[in-house]
Amino acid sequence: MIDQTVKSPSVSPESWYIVDVGMHVGSDSEYYAKRGFKVVAFEANPVLADEGKARFSELGLDVDVRNFAIYDGPEETIDFHIHLSNSQWSSIKESLASRGEAGTTMVKVRTANLADQLRPIQDKIHMVKIDIEGFDYVALEQIASLDVMPQYISVENGGKWFLNLFAKMGYKKFKYSNQMYNAATTIPWKSPHGKRIEHKFDRHSSGAFGEDLPGRWLTLEEADNLSEAIDLARSKTKGDVWAQSIGWFDMHARLDA
Repeated sequence: MIDQTVKSPSVSPESWYIVDVGMHVGSDSEYYAKRGFKVVAFEANPVLADEGKARFSELGLDVDVRNFAIYDGPEETIDFHIHLSNSQWSSIKESLASRGEAGTTMVKVRTANLADQLRPIQDKIHMVKIDIEGFDYVALEQIASLDVMPQYISVENGGKWFLNLFAKMGYKKFKYSNQMYNAATTIPWKSPHGKRIEHKFDRHSSGAFGEDLPGRWLTLEEADNLSEAIDLARSKTKGDVWAQSIGWFDMHARLDA
């Protein structure tokens, strides 16, 4: 990896990209595009990918939806398991997708390597959001192989392994965002991330990012200590008690100190 960083724009997003790895129903991609960014969105579920393409076209939003499963093997296609009642649980890993009693259906999807997909625009990426069930670590490792890192990046339920890789990638500052409170999040008036818009986040979106997140940025040591505390507390609960009572956390990282 070349030690090179991108200084992203504060108010002129039109020539910059946000990458949505795990588009799902498109809530995050729609938000990023309305802020004025070009969006590249990856979604393995072909139904959701087609629905997203149609909706973004109707809204006139600049979202390039790519129907791929992010994968690190040689296979050009792979089995993707779609949860029949909670599409957020769909995954390449059948054990993850088959949670609960609703069952799954399987489809064949094309695979892609994020580094190959993003290398042509790597010096124009403002932020990357990663949320793919069971394969977040693969996505992050592929991003790490690029020559230029995005200014901001986030991953769902990031633990110490993700934190350590963020540090190796050159990220200096970190925040944890509790997704339980997304619906109550508002966009700061002085947000540096593109156009100012009125927006209501839903509970299951990734929500705000970067400088729009509340609280101060943490050092690596502070983030490491907090990660240990979260993991310890979560280990003391059973089932969905932690998620329903406390919440679930995305880990965010920023390049410059």
